[in-house]
Amino acid sequence: MMSNKFILIIGFTLFVFSSFTRLIAEDEATLLGIWNGQLSVNSLSLPLKFKINENSETDVYDVLLDSPKQLAYGIPGQLEVVGQKIKMTFLTISAELVGSVSASGNQILGTWRQSGREFPITLKLGESAGKKQTFNYQLEKQKVLIFSRDPGIKLTGELISSTSDGSSVVLLVSGSGPSNIDGGNDYIKPFEEISNYLASKNIASLRFNDRGVNGSNGSYFDSSVNELVLDVLGAIDFLSLRFQNIFLLGHSEGGLISAISSQRTNNISGIIALGPSLLPYEDLIMFQLRQSLMLSGENIETLSDRLRQQERFFDVVKSESSEETKISEIAEIFSTRASASEGAYLNPILLQWMKNRLTVIPIDIYNSLQVPILVLYGDADSTLPLKDTISKWDSTLLANNTLRATICVFPGLNHFFSKESNIESTAESVEYLDLIALGIETKLSESVNLC
Repeated sequence: MMSNKFILIIGFTLFVFSSFTRLIAEDEATLLGIWNGQLSVNSLSLPLKFKINENSETDVYDVLLDSPKQLAYGIPGQLEVVGQKIKMTFLTISAELVGSVSASGNQILGTWRQSGREFPITLKLGESAGKKQTFNYQLEKQKVLIFSRDPGIKLTGELISSTSDGSSVVLLVSGSGPSNIDGGNDYIKPFEEISNYLASKNIASLRFNDRGVNGSNGSYFDSSVNELVLDVLGAIDFLSLRFQNIFLLGHSEGGLISAISSQRTNNISGIIALGPSLLPYEDLIMFQLRQSLMLSGENIETLSDRLRQQERFFDVVKSESSEETKISEIAEIFSTRASASEGAYLNPILLQWMKNRLTVIPIDIYNSLQVPILVLYGDADSTLPLKDTISKWDSTLLANNTLRATICVFPGLNHFFSKESNIESTAESVEYLDLIALGIETKLSESVNLC
């Protein structure tokens, strides 16, 4: 969901994967692929990625926009082509790109228009990212079906292991939003590379599709935190039949889900948390919204008004009013804003999903861990207040001498543990991957200097 200001994230932008489509004629086929460009806004450079690809099921073509610096992925758009002229329209963010395709067909000279402002932009065809690193291994891949402890829920997954039972296995737990086994979507696949890297070190792993994704039944947004924990516990039950040591590796909110899960079973040897937030959900969303508004160049008055709107929205969500009353009050709050993002706030299922998360206090959950945890951050992670988060970990460790936590920060890496110049590859930071493997091999022993 995006605001109608400049490619704005309002909390759960990462969950938008729908798309508008338009048929492309045969002579327009050269536009298919990924187009990369840089947009300069208020002395800041925003890398943008436009993906035009064929949807084999509907015989049409999708246009999706990524703004990785703002962690906005899969923004849907419409494509129009007349000769060498092109126009991409993104209704959810009230923006458009108009331009001309070069004679060579590998460049678009265009103008980005949004909120009454125009910015020049040049798109180039082809990946700007470096090639993904590959890892050779002898382990076998096996498609599996996981039975959640939540009755009736079955999750599809992939187990990478040796032919014989092993001693250690890593269960990967994705963050917020319905994710596939790769921990993301078509663009971001951190879990795929982590699993392959672990396999190159002869460490088994299990990944699974979230509810409602790629054959897993149920609905992610219909699920509470507790129900997602039941899914992880079902996967742990599956692994405990074959492996002696089970480690949970959770990304973002997946770290929190892993921590809760570890408190409901005796079969966990340790946790690795990638980019976990210690802030309550409401505070985290407010931080992300404030950062996005500042990045978009909003004036102080508009920024303050938008933050007050969001605060009022959370007050309504947390209230005990009826569903009908809540929707009416939220519609009034956003009556001056007509973007698709505010319309999504009127979805009763999404409101219940959000209310459930507002009751969770991450710092309390991590503080009560009984198993060792390795916590990793990238210092380019803009989704959370990193310095404050590290400080909270330090003060928590000082106050709780039973908490076995190791905190490591890696330079230049973002929330998905890749660099902005290569948002699709986690593997460029071998040091970070090596640390994960070492943590598993040493069972997160305090006697080993991991950082």
